[in-house]
Amino acid sequence: RILAANAFAAKVYTDLLTSPRGCSARDYLSGRGISEHEIAHFGLGYAPQNTPFLRIQAEEGHMPVADLVTAGLIHKETGADFFRNRILFPIHNMSGGILGFGGRALEEEQVPKYLNTGETAAFNKSRVLFGLRQAREAIASEGFVIVVEGYFDVLRLHLNGFRNTVAPLGTAMTDS
Repeated sequence: RILAANAFAAKVYTDLLTSPRGCSARDYLSGRGISEHEIAHFGLGYAPQNTPFLRIQAEEGHMPVADLVTAGLIHKETGADFFRNRILFPIHNMSGGILGFGGRALEEEQVPKYLNTGETAAFNKSRVLFGLRQAREAIASEGFVIVVEGYFDVLRLHLNGFRNTVAPLGTAMTDS
């Protein structure tokens, strides 16, 4: 149910990014040198400032709001959207299911700058790498992986031909 809720949200956020309401988010991505191909390849989306946007979309799209709460996309107590005014990066498992999201604030004064989905039964940020699904074939072909700091680093390197690149989700890397 979490994967279905995340897939629903990803579709909503992707559709919004490509709509007229997503203009500021598309301008931001363009300013960072991110191509439309990479936007589509990684399934980027946009969560608007207004809330409860996702709840309204769920009610109109026949998605149980309770599943979006369980997925960490809607606050249980307030009913507000978890992600607001952010570029969203879906984080996939190797089968293509969306485990959770990372969100980058669109305004500099917005804190935190980066925000991940909270821990759920499907999502544990210390056990997944952003871009691994997209990099899988290139890693096998090249015989190695490039690990970088963040989402935009992965996008830029993929854009420049280094498709064997992944990033941890804001977690420290250790020997263990």
